Amino acid sequence: MGCLAWFISGHGYGHAARALAVMDQLAKRQERPSFIVVSDVNPGFLDSHPRNYPILHFQESVDVGFVQLNAFEEDIEQTVARLQNFYPVPDSRIDRLARLIEVKEPSAVVCDISPVGIAVAQKLGVPSIVVENFTWQFLYRALPEIESKCHAALDWMKQMLDQATERIHVQPSCSVNVAFAGPVCRAIREDLPFPLRESGMVRDKPTILVTTGGFQSGMDLQSLPLKNEFQFVVMDPKEGIRNGILHLQPENVYFPNLVFECDAIIGKCGYSTASEAFQANTAFGFLPRPGFAESEVIESFLIESGLGMEFSRHTSHWNEQNIRQLLQKSKPGRSRRFGAVQVAERIIEVIA
Repeated sequence: MGCLAWFISGHGYGHAARALAVMDQLAKRQERPSFIVVSDVNPGFLDSHPRNYPILHFQESVDVGFVQLNAFEEDIEQTVARLQNFYPVPDSRIDRLARLIEVKEPSAVVCDISPVGIAVAQKLGVPSIVVENFTWQFLYRALPEIESKCHAALDWMKQMLDQATERIHVQPSCSVNVAFAGPVCRAIREDLPFPLRESGMVRDKPTILVTTGGFQSGMDLQSLPLKNEFQFVVMDPKEGIRNGILHLQPENVYFPNLVFECDAIIGKCGYSTASEAFQANTAFGFLPRPGFAESEVIESFLIESGLGMEFSRHTSHWNEQNIRQLLQKSKPGRSRRFGAVQVAERIIEVIA
């Protein structure tokens, strides 16, 4: 199969986590796996992922995503400005990115979900494969403030996606097309530490992970209620147990194992965390993002799978009754199909 180049959106960590999940499975299916990543995702996230294969990372912005004010709110004005500045992507930029990766002679370019990679693949004369549960233009067109001012950007993205060699839709998908694969996330791994076990925390009460997907939340996590009835875990650069809450450093945590250990999650309904909850059958109390098209699809998927339940962003509204109702939705020990395997096998078929 040779080297694969990945063009990964740096908006949050979900796209990179999904790409790494597929890389892990591809690495099991070839003798000398080799990957190039072109993305402005935090290098520390890629470096902290336990793996036995090399990644050559070029720190380059490959799409815009959204400018976030916090975990739940977007700065639409700044997003419009960046879209107008970034698209259409000039040929000189495509040429430069192609020269950047051609030294490794990639056999294909995989995009999650940047259309820029498709243009680079065309320049190199290799297949382009998109792994997607939504497209940026799907989200942008749902917002009149963006659609009305970014026609050139939306048209360029659609044109590129229409020219992709293969588009692999994964659940939970915003597309009208039937998803090819189940939710894609990194596997639960027995060879890696389980954070709660390693922390030494006494598990004498239900443990709930509170997460906002790597973004500042604006939530008052220090005033979480019901600490006598439940244990809460949050991500924090300063580890330790403070005010009855376990704080874990994100770079020290292999997140799928933590999701598996916890009795429930309450937090932002991002793709990666939702897929990890689905894999582990861990209940997810999602904090709604009205008007954000992808979140609405993921929320519906979690409800339909029997794991999801809506929670207020205001921790003062959480009570023992709704938390215990959430806990009843967890189904530990049941297996779910692993979408990363399906995607990896399809990529191999496409480039064979």
